[in-house]
Amino acid sequence: MAKYSSPSIGIIHVPQFLTARGSDLAQGATPVARRPRAELAEVVAAYDSDAAAELHTYGTASRYRQIRPPEWPSRGRVHYEFIQSRDTIGVDLHLEDTTAARLAPKLQVFAGNRIAPLGSLLE
Repeated sequence: MAKYSSPSIGIIHVPQFLTARGSDLAQGATPVARRPRAELAEVVAAYDSDAAAELHTYGTASRYRQIRPPEWPSRGRVHYEFIQSRDTIGVDLHLEDTTAARLAPKLQVFAGNRIAPLGSLLE
């Protein structure tokens, strides 16, 4: 993920890899499930063991797993994601279309706060 900053928008993280384009998948084909990296698998297993069933992670990528709370509108393409980069595992809130992007200014007020229990900085 590349990180960009703008005074008018704030910080944006942009993926730097392409997993598959819709046109590349055969009609009716299902994505191939890839085992997550060992560290990510441990984090996901620990989270899923405590989370309510409707908040369990899902996905088939080796570097991330998503969480889509059922009460969130599916049209907005908003979800949480455990994502592993080379040496870290983070939790992102993804706003993936223009409808969801309207949430960004409301969320921006939380940037710079430390969150429990480890005091991690919220970006």
